Amino acid sequence: MGDAGNEYRVLSGCRCSLFILNKAPGHVGRYLGLTASVIRAADVLFINGADTYMESDALERLIKQVEYTNWRLSTLKKRLNR
Repeated sequence: MGDAGNEYRVLSGCRCSLFILNKAPGHVGRYLGLTASVIRAADVLFINGADTYMESDALERLIKQVEYTNWRLSTLKKRLNR
């Protein structure tokens, strides 16, 4: 989607971040938990902390698309079958 070098903080103060750190490969989760290091999007993807990412300037476009989408089931089926 964009530059996988953007920085993200894994520790957000929620229990899900502890789960993600616990499941991270090797000792990466322990390192991040102890240091609260800032890691890049590619690293978050590597530790399975996210399925995908998007650049922050694309967020506004996404919000507009969600707001203006016709959420009727028939419309969604048509869009998914394209």
